[in-house]
Amino acid sequence: MEQEILFRGKAKSGKWIYGMPTYDFEYIFNDDNLDSPDCYEVDPKTIGLFSTIYDKNKKRIFAGDLFKLGSEKDLFEVRFEHGCFLAYLKGEQFGILGELHTCFIEVVGNIYDNPELLEVANNYVR
Repeated sequence: MEQEILFRGKAKSGKWIYGMPTYDFEYIFNDDNLDSPDCYEVDPKTIGLFSTIYDKNKKRIFAGDLFKLGSEKDLFEVRFEHGCFLAYLKGEQFGILGELHTCFIEVVGNIYDNPELLEVANNYVR
């Protein structure tokens, strides 16, 4: 089985760039054209690794994403720590992302574009 290694980072324009980061994590080579020398400057804090897991809508799940789990009202945050993707709830580790039933996971935003979602849903400030 081939594993897709993919990162994303947010450019200053506000557009998300998908591809491979440079060694200093300040630029990302666009995944659409890896043969091209074109790369885009991104905010290093926004660079997140693809978990290789998709939500119930077939959307890729990246570190930094926010998701709902079934009918839960709380939002979970995806973090990449200690070599694995973890789901956090209200700042506490909830579990390993790969052990959750992905048929119930729905990505609703991320901590960079939608930090207010996390605060409102969980009454939690990072």
